[in-house]
Amino acid sequence: FASLTWPCFVTGRATPRSSSVAMKVHVGEPAFRPAYGFERASPLGPKALEGEAVPGLQLWLSKMGLEDHMPAANQWCEEMGASVMEEIMEDLDDFAEALQMPEEDVQTLKKRGRVALSNLLQRGEISEQKAVVGSVEDYKASGRTFLKRRPEKAS
Repeated sequence: FASLTWPCFVTGRATPRSSSVAMKVHVGEPAFRPAYGFERASPLGPKALEGEAVPGLQLWLSKMGLEDHMPAANQWCEEMGASVMEEIMEDLDDFAEALQMPEEDVQTLKKRGRVALSNLLQRGEISEQKAVVGSVEDYKASGRTFLKRRPEKAS
């Protein structure tokens, strides 16, 4: 540690600072430390829990009492490439058909599926995730980049 001098307010002369109050500087230590218990959020959104292909799928099915169909639901999501709940909601009829459930469970899924998802989103139990690409027709290729098409002006 270097000897630090401070001006004396009474005499105006520089006086050496006592060693008992020496400033300790740790090289490489950040000056700001984030609050304990908070982790930086992933830019890709929440990760799926173990045993689910889509984040929130297990909680959504259990909300409707259909958690026994989780393996078939995971298989359908992997086959169809669904990565967010919105993509399941778009193909809810195909999803229900692929699970090969009894008719009573199919009706429960179709009637309560959207309401259960909305309820979970409003309570913050799962976070909303948008599909990356809505439809292929909305985009055009420009070199190696896909650009969103501009709406054509009506003349």
